[in-house]
Order: sequence, then structure tokens, then C-alpha cells
Amino acid sequence: MSEIVYDELSNKKIELLHDYLDKIMRSMESQYGYVSQVLSDDRGYNFNTLIQMYHMPELNVSISIDKDFNFLEDVNSTLEFYSNQVITLGKPLIINDFNLESNSFTLYNSTIHEDSAWYVIPIHHYDKTVAILGLIGGLYKFNVFYFEMFQPFMILCSELLSNLVIA
Repeated sequence: MSEIVYDELSNKKIELLHDYLDKIMRSMESQYGYVSQVLSDDRGYNFNTLIQMYHMPELNVSISIDKDFNFLEDVNSTLEFYSNQVITLGKPLIINDFNLESNSFTLYNSTIHEDSAWYVIPIHHYDKTVAILGLIGGLYKFNVFYFEMFQPFMILCSELLSNLVIA
């Protein structure tokens, strides 16, 4: 398959993901969302690479952002840290949920309110984590029951994202 055909197919998959993620972000009152693909290097170490970042400015939650979208740069290391935790655990991670004090953290960053909830979900293809869905925003909006509610979406993501790597 040529790279041109591959890129066209990949873009269509990303557009489809965007449509689904849009609905999830609205239902969970998230101002930011991201999808990253989990890859393995030559030594077998897993890492993730950001595929798409989404922003919904019309949702008024506890995150503020400047015009230049510096948000992604500001929190990139935090995204990486929690995404790697989810790759290792293979389970969803809720940060700053008042019911889960062990997951609480303080982020000294003017872009994100320290009480904003982060919800990081692994997307599995069989027993392998192939992608990560992250949602950021709202005050204590997320709970573990969303993981089961969005299983059909995550199965779709698994099917779409597991074939994004050029052979």
C-alpha cells in the first residue's frame, strides 16, 4: 500500500475518532481530550505518541488557555507520565477525583486548575494496550463507571488504531 493511500485511510480513521471523542467529551464535560498510540521500540519498550489533541473552548470548566494553545507544551510531560502509568497498569487512571485521594496531585501550572480531573483510559486490542484516550477538565466529574459505559467506543478505537503503523 502506498504512503499516499495509507495517509488517506489514516486521516479518515482520525476523523471518525474525532466524531466519537467529541460526543464523549461533551457528555463528560471535558475541555480537552487526546488520543495517543502505544508503540514498541526495537528493545520491546512501550511508549506512546500523540495522534490528536482536541479542545472544546465553549465548555466552561476550570481550565483556562491562552490563544497560542501553549497548553499542550505546558502539560506534555504530565501527559507522558500518566500515559506511561496507564500503559504499565493496563487500567484506567483517574487523577484528582476526591474519592481517590491516592491519585491526587498538585500541578503548579497556571494553565490547569489543580482541582481539574484527568481521566486516562487504555484502549486494548485483545490483551495488548494499543492506544490511550485522555480526558481533562471539570471538577471531579469523572468516575470509574465511565470506563464500562465507553467500552463500545474503545473497541472501535482499538480496531482503528491498531492498524495505523506503516509496515
